[in-house]
Amino acid sequence: MLIDACNYSCFYDEVIEIAERGCEQYPRDLPREAWATGFNPYTFFAFTRGAALGWKGDHHAMLEQFQYAYKLAQEDETPEVVCWLLFLRSIFATAAKDTDTARASIEELRELSDKAGVPLNVAHRHLADADFAIFEER
Repeated sequence: MLIDACNYSCFYDEVIEIAERGCEQYPRDLPREAWATGFNPYTFFAFTRGAALGWKGDHHAMLEQFQYAYKLAQEDETPEVVCWLLFLRSIFATAAKDTDTARASIEELRELSDKAGVPLNVAHRHLADADFAIFEER
């Protein structure tokens, strides 16, 4: 997808623009059977917009967007998306020295990744733990 190519190429303004268009294009109430993947495309675009804001260093806007995407993912009952979000929120919060948000994100990520049992999310949990341990110089 173009949005992934832009994200991996660090074209975050383009990612935000594509994500906003995606949220306009896909209805929030798209039935689950119409999802091409295991998650709602609207929620994916909301999540991706938050990630791009985080990569740009706009911590406050990232937190607001991730709060919105978190609510959507919970409504969708897609714990994997919640885990992706918690992982990135912990990484961005650690970089911004927002230790309270980082710790809370990691704690919730631990619980959800163990419960979901998805190997990628378990790996994200360990990466978030390691990143925060390095930050704390443990």
